[in-house]
Amino acid sequence: MEEQIEKLEIKCESADQKVKELSGGNQQKVCIARAVLVAPKVLFVMEPTRGVDIGAKEKILDMLVQINREQGTTIVVASSELEELKRISDRIAVFCEGKLSQILPPDAPDEKFAFAFTGEEERDGQ
Repeated sequence: MEEQIEKLEIKCESADQKVKELSGGNQQKVCIARAVLVAPKVLFVMEPTRGVDIGAKEKILDMLVQINREQGTTIVVASSELEELKRISDRIAVFCEGKLSQILPPDAPDEKFAFAFTGEEERDGQ
């Protein structure tokens, strides 16, 4: 456990400290650390950086990328933060009104994402 605390830079008094006593960012890191210990083939995370400070946000995103690269874990991230998704994703599935609108590469132009968010198809000449 001490290794995970150090590796993930979890700020706590000791390994015995209750998770609910930690900051939001450190709680998120603990959740991800717990999931990684079981070495899943697929890891689903929802809004992994919501409510955390910028430093914790960067660390959490870096952790997800590292888990994918080092363990080969497929990570499915549900997030309303498009810029974060663009930074860490191989492809981004956009849903509109509960239906898959489009699957786009992270480097797709913002206009394509705008059309996908509304559920519209991009038309030639527009």
